[in-house]
Amino acid sequence: LLELGRLHQREAEIDEATALFTRAIALADSSGIDDVLLDGLADLAHAQVRTGHLDRARATLARAHRLIAAHPRVAPRSVLSFHDREARSLSEAGLYHEALVAARTWRTLDSTLRASSART
Repeated sequence: LLELGRLHQREAEIDEATALFTRAIALADSSGIDDVLLDGLADLAHAQVRTGHLDRARATLARAHRLIAAHPRVAPRSVLSFHDREARSLSEAGLYHEALVAARTWRTLDSTLRASSART
C-alpha cells in the first residue's frame, strides 16, 4: 500500500496517495508492525505538506515521535529514515526551524549508528 501511495504521490495524485497511506497506517497499527507504521506516517505527513495541510502534517509527525518514544523495538534505520524524511517535509513546508531540529536529530543518530557499526 505504501508503494502504491508513493506512485500516486509522484504522479501528483495526492488524494489517492493519502487514502493509501491512511490504509497502510491502519493496517500496520492493527498488526503491530511499527517500522511500517513509522514509514507510513512519514509518507502521510509529506502528502499533507504537499496539500498545504500543515497542522495535519504536524499532528502526523507528532504521532510518529510518540511511536518512536513508546516503542524502542523500531529499527534504528527506520528511525533514521524517518528523521531524514521529516526534515525534508518540514523544509518543503517552509518550517525551517523545525526542519533544522529534525536534521540535527538525523545527523546525531546517523553518526551514532556509523560509529557503532565501525566498532563491530
